[in-house]
Amino acid sequence: MLINPYTNTRFVTASGEPVEDLKLNGSRMFDRKTGSEVNAYSTDDLMKQIGRLIEAHQSGDIKRVTASVSEEDRAKKEALVTAALNDTEGVGWRALGEVMAEEIQTAMDREGFARKLLITKDLDRGEVGRVPIKEKNVMAWYMTTDANVPASVVRQNYVYPPEFYLTANILIETRELQQSPVDLLDEKYSEGLEQVMVGEDRVFKILADRSATTVNDIVYYNVFTPAIFSTLVSSIRAWNIPCTSAVIAYDLWNDMIGDATFSNWFDPVTKREMILNGLLGNILGVEIITDAFREPNLHVLNTGEVYFCGAPKTLGAITKRQDVTSDPINNYNNDRPQKGWFISAIEGMTLANSRAIAKGMRI
Repeated sequence: MLINPYTNTRFVTASGEPVEDLKLNGSRMFDRKTGSEVNAYSTDDLMKQIGRLIEAHQSGDIKRVTASVSEEDRAKKEALVTAALNDTEGVGWRALGEVMAEEIQTAMDREGFARKLLITKDLDRGEVGRVPIKEKNVMAWYMTTDANVPASVVRQNYVYPPEFYLTANILIETRELQQSPVDLLDEKYSEGLEQVMVGEDRVFKILADRSATTVNDIVYYNVFTPAIFSTLVSSIRAWNIPCTSAVIAYDLWNDMIGDATFSNWFDPVTKREMILNGLLGNILGVEIITDAFREPNLHVLNTGEVYFCGAPKTLGAITKRQDVTSDPINNYNNDRPQKGWFISAIEGMTLANSRAIAKGMRI
């Protein structure tokens, strides 16, 4: 069985040391014993520590890598990739593409906004992709005399989201593969992740931008304050829809650190892995999610943007026709010394309830 060289992606410092040993301003960021808890003496200090982590990522002091940084593990990975390159039957090359696609799918489930904010529905072959729209259309009556009760005739409404492809066409020249196979494959894996995962999140953002102005108004601000936060939450809860998530651009965290009210409201996440995967904590029952710890090419939100969303079952859905799959490419027959993979997925997406989303934007 081929070992997946792209599993267990993790953060390291700029010098390649484990992020558990990160020091900022001369002090350890994480607990010395476990390495998993943020060192902070209060909620306010924890918010500032998270802010320092965001700044460290933006400046390149920490980064996500797709392989172990130890020389021993790197040698194992290089041997694995080299074996795939030398496999004349192409079995190893196909398997390497499959494990790459598998990890892209895992990253989408772990880091993708759309997967966190919408329900997902797997479709069987031939099944029509449709999403039911829940409506309260049954009436109850109070009768003081003997009379006929009007019938509540229920007709289920559906949305049929159009399906689309998410694709990445990865081609590598044979010369480049022979010169630096491991580093180049890491780079191409990142490009595949960008095309597929970011493509899905961009579709979500397009739909969100359209839906957020259909019923609710965009809230503009110079500084993201608790009053703005409450206004956006209330615009969803006014429709009796629970507001459960907010996706914020990385720069808004500085605004939140600067207001003591946020620290009073904040129910923090202290686990390193949860924070670095984008979940910062909970404010008034709303989970705060960010793309601050993605690489710059994986960012989706513009600076100053925030989206507040209702519970996934009230907002919309992703219909999954085909998970991420990989097919090997060999262009030798086309007179080109290239190998690679064509990675693709098929899905549909809908934000069926525009009352369940609100947008804020810095001006």
